[in-house]
Amino acid sequence: MSIKRFFSLGLAMALAGALSSCAGIKDTVKFADARNYFYQGNNNEISVVKIATAQQFDRLFGPAAFMGKGGEPTEVDFEHSFVIAIVLPESNRRPEITDVKLQRGEGKELIVNYKVHYSVPVSYTTRPVRLLIVDRKYAGWSIKGQQH
Repeated sequence: MSIKRFFSLGLAMALAGALSSCAGIKDTVKFADARNYFYQGNNNEISVVKIATAQQFDRLFGPAAFMGKGGEPTEVDFEHSFVIAIVLPESNRRPEITDVKLQRGEGKELIVNYKVHYSVPVSYTTRPVRLLIVDRKYAGWSIKGQQH
């Protein structure tokens, strides 16, 4: 193989790799976690919900404060932010929502990617939630949840 052909092949492979990796990249959207709340709704399915007002938030979630450092519920400023809630069904296996990523999708769509890990069965049930505080500039966007 000649050097010219070797470099041409190498350049073509590098260009193809760069183009294929760029096609799957989506912009990541920053968020903060809201902690120490419990779900008080009656829906028992997996849901990913956008919450734009304090009144809506208060209807769905109650404070779950506890004594000690970090025991106060996180305050959400709905003038500058909104909340995306990931709510799992009730379970006796203590589900944990991890690896949460918030990315821009097609058009004005936010995609919430997350994993769920289950422990061994315990003697009680729990209703796990993960609350994401997101910049209000995305409040008009649609939300799509994807468990992976």
